[in-house]
Amino acid sequence: MQRQILYLLTLLLAAVLSAQGLAVGSELGEHELTLLQNGDGLEARITQTGYQQSADLEQLGQALQLDLIQQGLGHRVTLLQQGAQHRARLEQYGEDNLAILNQIGSGHIAEIIQQGEHNRAYVDQHGNDHEAYIEQIGSGHLVNVTQYGSGHRVDIVQGN
Repeated sequence: MQRQILYLLTLLLAAVLSAQGLAVGSELGEHELTLLQNGDGLEARITQTGYQQSADLEQLGQALQLDLIQQGLGHRVTLLQQGAQHRARLEQYGEDNLAILNQIGSGHIAEIIQQGEHNRAYVDQHGNDHEAYIEQIGSGHLVNVTQYGSGHRVDIVQGN
């Protein structure tokens, strides 16, 4: 009975928040989601399936976009988008992956895809118009990217 009530509350919350530029999907159990949005033109599409996914998300500014997919067990995401016209896509599949992304300034793009177990991605973008594309496949990978100034691009693929 409790699961049915929680499921219905999740559906109700998704319906209410979709009117605010947020789409939420959640299946199975024990997920945590914190979202703070303050500004105009903010979009967050979030899907968490499996067990024990965690997301702490802040969008502060104008025209910010986030797509988050977490499938599996025990993934964690922390995101800060501050400024204008940022885009972020975070996908985590498998078990116990971590992504921390900070986008401060304007015009940043970041895509982080992690498949496997115990992968870690840390990305800090400060300034204007940076791009970071990261894909980690397998287990135990670590990437740490910091971009300052304007117009930098990084592409990283790791696998085992």
